[in-house]
Amino acid sequence: MRLSCKHIVICCTVMPGYCDTIAPELLRDCPEVTISYSPEFVAQGAIVQGTLQPELVLIGQGSNEAGAALERLTLRYVSSSPRVIRMSPSSAEIAKLALN
Repeated sequence: MRLSCKHIVICCTVMPGYCDTIAPELLRDCPEVTISYSPEFVAQGAIVQGTLQPELVLIGQGSNEAGAALERLTLRYVSSSPRVIRMSPSSAEIAKLALN
């Protein structure tokens, strides 16, 4: 299967460097694929609430365009007014670990 002009968002916790090293290698045959990282901050037992009413949305954007699209999409389904922070994927990987 060949993917092109697609945007892949990794939402689970990964080790720093994953989005810059491992993920691109897995998608090396897929031209024009952007990889972003937007982990969720949810507590066990409060997953629905944490997903629909986050205090913080962390976006490690693969490009400015991808980050803007991901921000718009996220803000459409949340019922809170979260703080949205956009940065590079590698910075977001480190921030996720630091904030946990």
